[in-house]
Amino acid sequence: MKGTRGLTLIELVVAMALFSLVAVMGMQTLNGTIRTRDALGGRDDRDRALAVTLALLRSDLDRAAPMVFHAPDGPPQSALTFDGGVLALTVSALDGTTAPFQRVEWRYDRATGGLSRASWPVSAPASAAQRSPDRVFLTGVESVRLRSYWESQGWVEGAGGGLVGPAAGAPDALDEDRTFARVANLYSDVLPSAVELTFNLDGLGEIRLLEALP
Repeated sequence: MKGTRGLTLIELVVAMALFSLVAVMGMQTLNGTIRTRDALGGRDDRDRALAVTLALLRSDLDRAAPMVFHAPDGPPQSALTFDGGVLALTVSALDGTTAPFQRVEWRYDRATGGLSRASWPVSAPASAAQRSPDRVFLTGVESVRLRSYWESQGWVEGAGGGLVGPAAGAPDALDEDRTFARVANLYSDVLPSAVELTFNLDGLGEIRLLEALP
């Protein structure tokens, strides 16, 4: 009976080389799959954050109210302002469980590329402590631009603060009809017909949000 011939040294080396090649190719494929998964996961997170940010901005703009905001530590502010990357607007409440008018501030931080949101629970707060903490909703923002549309001027850069007069005074607590006096004193026709917000996002380019104001 003939004996079985084993592998020669050359055949063994070739077999090991082929096995190593297959292992390396499999590892590269696995690494590529992991990188693709991580990239898609990061993109999903960015898309989700962008969707939430745009939805909140639309909600705030849809509730914009022509009411002057009386800051606790400064002069009154127009119903809509845009200065230094900060978009601030007075909005009506979502329901009847809170004050009828509130203040919302969207702040763009050029150093970090973050876009955050904060709010005041009333339109005439008594203390700066009433302002909520800033919450970052979007990162990777490279620039923010706002234009506003006015019937008499068309599109202008910013919120058109130079197109309106001085803000009205704060309501007098001794007014006989306080509700009527508050509306009469705070109401100011400072809202444009529409606004256009333009974001430049890292990796996504330019995104525009065009909203008609109530």
